[in-house]
Amino acid sequence: MKIKKATFTRFLFTAILILLMTLFCACGSKAEGAQDQSAPDSMPETTAAPETTAAPETTAAPETTAHETTAAPETTAAPETTAAPDDAAGEANAAWSNFQALMGAAVAEEETVKFPVEGTYTLFGVKNESYSVTSDSMDIESILILEEGGTGSMTFDEDQTSIPEWSVTEDTVQITVEDGSIATGVLRNGIIELDIYGTGTMLMYFAQEGADITPYHLLTIDEIVAQMDSEGNIPDIDNGSKTAAVWNGLDASKGIHLHYDVYLESMEVLQEYDVHILDGKYYSLRKMEVNGYQDEMITFLDEGKAYNLYPDDMTGILATETDSSVILDHPELMDGLLQDIYVCKQSGYYQEETMDISGEDYATEIYPPTGLQPEGIFCFNSDGSLAFYLRSEDPESDTPGTTDAVYTIHELDDKVDASLFDISGYTIE
Repeated sequence: MKIKKATFTRFLFTAILILLMTLFCACGSKAEGAQDQSAPDSMPETTAAPETTAAPETTAAPETTAHETTAAPETTAAPETTAAPDDAAGEANAAWSNFQALMGAAVAEEETVKFPVEGTYTLFGVKNESYSVTSDSMDIESILILEEGGTGSMTFDEDQTSIPEWSVTEDTVQITVEDGSIATGVLRNGIIELDIYGTGTMLMYFAQEGADITPYHLLTIDEIVAQMDSEGNIPDIDNGSKTAAVWNGLDASKGIHLHYDVYLESMEVLQEYDVHILDGKYYSLRKMEVNGYQDEMITFLDEGKAYNLYPDDMTGILATETDSSVILDHPELMDGLLQDIYVCKQSGYYQEETMDISGEDYATEIYPPTGLQPEGIFCFNSDGSLAFYLRSEDPESDTPGTTDAVYTIHELDDKVDASLFDISGYTIE
């Protein structure tokens, strides 16, 4: 078993998840819970399910073996931060200010107050790629204490770890926490920019009381969501995992086809999904049996209009409309399985194990639960393709239990049936 940068990446992943979940909620996509339909949460629920004649053929959910995971911390309120400064006059200063806003970096200004390295540092911001967000708008709190003698402690909400060793070389600080995780950062007169991956793409900003944080151009979550939506961008971190490789293998320009079953143990219901995505269009056929009735429903998105379609009587309703460029540019995030793959590939905190499923060994990646995302276990075939996905809603569960979803992936390729995007035969009510 290999643990990836456990403490630091778990802390930062929790922060990034808050940003992602806020984005998904703003876009009307599904953020939590086993997928009961692939439409965004903003869609109204429909009345009784229509009857159909043909029942989908499905297979039983696989048996799994036990494993251990550790829950990630929940989040609480964070300290207030100061606003970013106004841009300086002139084209050169404006260009430099725009660069600051993009990178979230500090301005090299003359410093009048000197701070010792030892002291208490409070988290005031988090950077993910080109977005820098205030910690208080994410309701997270973290305290970093560097004591004399090269020791200290670090808290993230209610989770705490000791720092058996820290050191400073010129303007670089290196911090080692209790589990052996190491992170380095830049030290600037009472401010530490802690670089989690060592790439500059994911940073945690800490400051001593009285340190000048005004050079940091930080946005609130609402401002970042609005900026992402206007740009059509989404965070895109690659943690180098098999899960990330699955996501990277998708090419929306060629089309995405996904066929899978999901067994919802709490409902004892087996659902079958057939998903086709191409040219901004999203088609998801869900089949399941409810109280002896065979239910089929299609979620269809095109040009910002989302429909619920019923193949049994060729009727449908316009469920909702959206002008969100994130959803229009990334309709694949409407599918719950693809969304979980996308979210987990951002995390540097996961465990690699081998799991026996129905008598066969599968390489697995286990992503522990957080306050926003349940535990996710991705199981891979020998060629790296995704075979199963186990989604546990119960953070105390060591094995799939009464609230788990077990996904069996049959196909994930670019074989899209474009004829399914023609819904002219449906009567839209």
